[in-house]
Amino acid sequence: MSFSADMQTCISTDDRTLLELAIKAAREYHGRWNDKENAFYEPDGEDYIVWNALTDHGDALRLAEKLKMTMAHEPSRGGWSVGAIVDGEFCWLAFNENCPLAIVMAASEIGKGTK
Repeated sequence: MSFSADMQTCISTDDRTLLELAIKAAREYHGRWNDKENAFYEPDGEDYIVWNALTDHGDALRLAEKLKMTMAHEPSRGGWSVGAIVDGEFCWLAFNENCPLAIVMAASEIGKGTK
């Protein structure tokens, strides 16, 4: 996996697909997709847990922690680089000015290679 080769594919993928691939990478269940809210809803007793790592910084940071990601703020480039160990080797997976989006993009790249 390379940072630059997959970026255009990752950027053009819709939010739901990015999130589904990120969930696949984390090997977690976050309920079902809710089109109205643009988020995953997981039943929790009589309430629901809403999960969308693109809009919730806490969800994004928990995802980064789960996948043991490395994040680097790059003011000169105006954004965040996110990397992780994939197949035993560290590689930079995503760059974006929006930190949660960079995390989800990187996680989706990992999710693409997850069975």
